[in-house]
Amino acid sequence: MLSTGRSIGSVSKDLGVNAESLRHWVRKAQSANGADGDAVTPAEREELKRLRKQVRELELEKEILRKSAQYFATRWADDRPLAVHLRTP
Repeated sequence: MLSTGRSIGSVSKDLGVNAESLRHWVRKAQSANGADGDAVTPAEREELKRLRKQVRELELEKEILRKSAQYFATRWADDRPLAVHLRTP
């Protein structure tokens, strides 16, 4: 295995357990110890879920603000008299 360099098959024979069961236990232990680089804890998974929801909400708010700013900018420009449009400072 990892620390001894032995295969899971040979260790499972020595222990008298099924090789697939041992492989599953090893993966589970590696995941629990953070040895697996892609493993995410349940707390991290919940935080990711919460943050993804927050990002969706913020993107929606940003889109609403962008559209409303565009609407009011064009409406304000249309309501101004022509002399104001042509005036230079």
